[in-house]
Amino acid sequence: MLNRWFAVATYLDELPDTLEREVSLIHPACEKAIELNHPNPLFRSSITDAVGRCYREHQSSMRLDPGAQTFSWRVPAEAVSPSKWNDTVILTLPVPELLWAVETVCPKRRKQELAPFENLIKGLARAFCCATGSRPTVSFDNGRERGYGLFWKLVEIVLPAVRALTAGTGKPFRQPASKSALAKKIKRILDGEDMVQLIEYEVKKSKGELPDLP
Repeated sequence: MLNRWFAVATYLDELPDTLEREVSLIHPACEKAIELNHPNPLFRSSITDAVGRCYREHQSSMRLDPGAQTFSWRVPAEAVSPSKWNDTVILTLPVPELLWAVETVCPKRRKQELAPFENLIKGLARAFCCATGSRPTVSFDNGRERGYGLFWKLVEIVLPAVRALTAGTGKPFRQPASKSALAKKIKRILDGEDMVQLIEYEVKKSKGELPDLP
């Protein structure tokens, strides 16, 4: 039961009511950054989705008060009773038991502090490919401490919005500290085997060279 609770609890935190509205404010700037001449509803939806997934991932990375004795979290009621599938309940667990669940069910989760950032970049990369039909790339001039490329411009627009949205959670949004480190991290993400394959697929699909996945 505890394992099931922790598995479903990962995605419980609701998105703030203002998220979609706040992200919509940067849609025109995002389109301009990647040189789209007209509003692109699919691109806008993909940007909102990428930010929303990042927000959920950020929320799910728990930081417990070392002095706390218990930790409360809203979970689907079906985690407690299978007959209550369309409701939520407040579940309170002793901190030692909760920490045991964290280590047992997904021991690496607390160590992946950059996971929300990484997933954001992956979501933005997919949105970029679908909208432009091109592969996202970034370059960086260490002398001028400046990044280049359409995808870099897109990231620079989205990141401040994400930081503003997550500021109200009480958890600082983690990202590489310097611009040079940011560029290197983005390159590593884009060069990952899974992303290379995804990018190749999305580029071909945007050009009509592949059918949609079922």
